[in-house]
Amino acid sequence: SDWNRGKVKKQVCKQMFMHTISIGERPLRDWVKPTETTSSQASTSVENISVSEKAIIELQEWLNSLAKVESHYCRVSSDKLYLEPVWDSMSDFYRKYVAIFESLGKTKVLGQL
Repeated sequence: SDWNRGKVKKQVCKQMFMHTISIGERPLRDWVKPTETTSSQASTSVENISVSEKAIIELQEWLNSLAKVESHYCRVSSDKLYLEPVWDSMSDFYRKYVAIFESLGKTKVLGQL
């Protein structure tokens, strides 16, 4: 294909490249570096993370307490509920979650977004 023709590497400004394709530094780094699966990475997979049932219930209660919009405002045929768009981004949503759970002394279940 034309995309790989010549395979000449060119140096570009990382910040400009990231802003051009709207991607953060970590996703870019994960995309560019060769993938390697080590035993240490495998041991930290989601399946192996133990979270207390109480922490999960607290998270569910918090999510249920958030203001929702009925699905007919968002989609034609859906039984889902959608959160009201009161956050600027997922990072903003996460910061609010962390602040609330830390102020209440509760265990955070979600990792960093």
